[in-house]
Parts: sequence; C-alpha cells; structure tokens
Amino acid sequence: MAVVALGSGDRAIAPSDGLLGLIGEADQRIRIPVVECRLPRVQLGAMAGAALGIGGTIFHSLSRNPLGSPDIIGI
Repeated sequence: MAVVALGSGDRAIAPSDGLLGLIGEADQRIRIPVVECRLPRVQLGAMAGAALGIGGTIFHSLSRNPLGSPDIIGI
C-alpha cells in the first residue's frame, strides 16, 4: 500500500519510478513530489496505524479479556 500511496496523487507516478525516487536515482520531477509530499503522508499513516495497534494491545492486556472491546465494556 505504501508503494501505491507514493504513486497516487495529482500526477500519477509509476511504482518503479516512485521507488527510484525514494532511493534518489530518479530525476527531480519525480523525486521531489515523492520525497517531499507523498513520503510524509505514508510515514504518518504508518505511525498512526502502529499507534492504534499498540493502543489496542495495551487495552486488551489491561482488561485481560481477549474479547474486550470498547463497545462491549462501555469504555
């Protein structure tokens, strides 16, 4: 999904060009939108997903109920 997100936007970029832009081997027309605009969006999405996963893990370990979720317990 990260490769798809790097290629999607106002101007579509091929996945191979997006990966080349990440490692710095593409020209400026591809590297700048990928590295400066789309990469932070992908990184923020990954960090938000990781934070939600960690929060869920902590919640389940504190409640000691593998089926415990906010809608069942009422928290």
